[in-house]
Amino acid sequence: MKVILGGGPWLVADSNHAAAHLFRFDTFEFDRSALELRNGGVKVKLEGQPLRILGMLVERPGELVTREDLRKQLWPGNTVVDFEHSINAAMKRLREALGDSAETPRFIETLPRRGYRFRRTVRSVGADTVPRRRRYGWQASLVALVVLAIGLVAVNAFGLRDRFMRPVPASIALAVLPLKNLSGDASQDYYADGISEALITELGKIGRLQVLSFQSMSRYRQTQKPLPEIARELEVDALLEGSVVRSGDRVRVTVKLFQAAPEHQLLSESFEFEARDVLAVQAEVARDVATRTRIRLTPQEQSRLATARRVDPEAYEAYLLGRAYFLQYGPETPAKAKAYFEKSIAKDPNFAPAYASLAELLAGRLWAFPIAAARAQARQLAEQALALDDSLAEAHAALGRISQQEWDWAGAERAYRRAIDANPSYALARVWYAQYLCGTERFDEAVEQAERAQRLDPISSYVNTLAGMAYFLHGHFDKARATWQRVIDLDPMHSLASRYMAESYLKDRNYDRAIGILERQLTYTPKENFVLGALAHSYARAGRREEALRLTQDLVRREASGEIQEPSFPTIWAYVGLQEYDEAFARLEKAAAAHRGRMILLRVDPWLEPLHGDPRFQEIIRRMNLPSTSPQR
Repeated sequence: MKVILGGGPWLVADSNHAAAHLFRFDTFEFDRSALELRNGGVKVKLEGQPLRILGMLVERPGELVTREDLRKQLWPGNTVVDFEHSINAAMKRLREALGDSAETPRFIETLPRRGYRFRRTVRSVGADTVPRRRRYGWQASLVALVVLAIGLVAVNAFGLRDRFMRPVPASIALAVLPLKNLSGDASQDYYADGISEALITELGKIGRLQVLSFQSMSRYRQTQKPLPEIARELEVDALLEGSVVRSGDRVRVTVKLFQAAPEHQLLSESFEFEARDVLAVQAEVARDVATRTRIRLTPQEQSRLATARRVDPEAYEAYLLGRAYFLQYGPETPAKAKAYFEKSIAKDPNFAPAYASLAELLAGRLWAFPIAAARAQARQLAEQALALDDSLAEAHAALGRISQQEWDWAGAERAYRRAIDANPSYALARVWYAQYLCGTERFDEAVEQAERAQRLDPISSYVNTLAGMAYFLHGHFDKARATWQRVIDLDPMHSLASRYMAESYLKDRNYDRAIGILERQLTYTPKENFVLGALAHSYARAGRREEALRLTQDLVRREASGEIQEPSFPTIWAYVGLQEYDEAFARLEKAAAAHRGRMILLRVDPWLEPLHGDPRFQEIIRRMNLPSTSPQR
């Protein structure tokens, strides 16, 4: 990987840099001619290969100096084994002389299995130091302005001079705008989107960053709004924007980081690399963002960001295509996403994110696959992903979902909490956990998780709908209905919000209002089983029995034909509405035996409320051992 545009705390190598005699950085001065290093004018006791390594690094600040470069220049006659020992020993002595550390580098950063990079600003003396032109036609005068801006930013350090000594911020709210596809090929949009989402995931793993989801940011893909206006809309402290150019096996990613108020550009970098190094670039961007926003990485975060592995380019491309379908909702998208994730795993069996995404797909959309087989496969995939990389929130969240459906309540909660610890910005894990907390009647905690999820993913129909459920069950009826109405207005095809809205009116025994909402939803999704089951229930409760029977018979017919996976909750709801409780319980027993996902909501499901006093209902609850903190249960 080669950094070709430096916006970090270094100066990009000059075309005449190699002609310089002295190189100054921080309090140090390196004399290449005399092969001496001085600190504050005092000669540092260091000689030989460590100084020659330093010379190669300061000549190319901000750029990768590969281990192979060092071997060819400094150990041309040695064997590989001798070289490895020699370079490690020389680098150790050099770091000791600089007071540097490989774990928390101030000067020399290790890029695992590739080489080293000098991170600090270097000023060369003894030659004209006109910065080189970037390969995109940037003028030297602009470079000078950029360097000046970097200096000012370093002084201001995420604020003006009068804020410089303020405490490091507890957290930073960050939005990543969709990276622009500059390849000239619209069919590559998925690649730019995939890199954008991957950056968001990588940044979200940093505990003190609050990173908005890719879904919520996708609406800004074609926006012409000024960055300060976007920042105000999203209520974030900083924005990251950039572009992706892909040509064959080469990729160039450019990123810029802006502080919202007061307005400052904090970072401007461009990376050109082989596609197989994409994970290392994402980790490097995350480190740079943390540095520029003064976020202190934990030792665990530093270690994770320093150990990015290579990935087979075809595997990564298949993974991104899988993610593209994963983020869509439609009858065919789960199967397409699954096929691409499986292709990714086949191409690179050690690429953990592909296992995690496939596990999450199966766990979250069991309705699209044979349930028992999909559940077992999801658990196996999640465990494989975590064996490769324990930091994947998606895999932990999938395990939480599966454990919940296996009625391992303690295991489910552990997995959800682990997912949130691994990526505090992962809204899906929070909203799944909120649903779990609703089912166990811990409504205060459910609302807390729902609110956090909404802040992280304010546009997601799914996140907002489940958040509305938490508000409703906690007694915040107006807030719940306002949340659902926003979803319905923005995404009328998302039937879940309409169904929950109807549930809220069913609770009030306002059957006509519930029926009106469900009938309107059928104009958008005429074959949605859950809407049909809820409507049959509502018709029956409203005294419209013939219409309820017609819908119920249609649901039973579709179950028999295999169009709907039996047992189905829509049919159970229909029979409950018709007060045919024996039929309802026969199917509910089958749903319990199959560990259907909706069983978590058994106590709080409004469509099942007429069954609550029946001993058969309480017996199912007892067998499930479903936890509850509600005093009346």
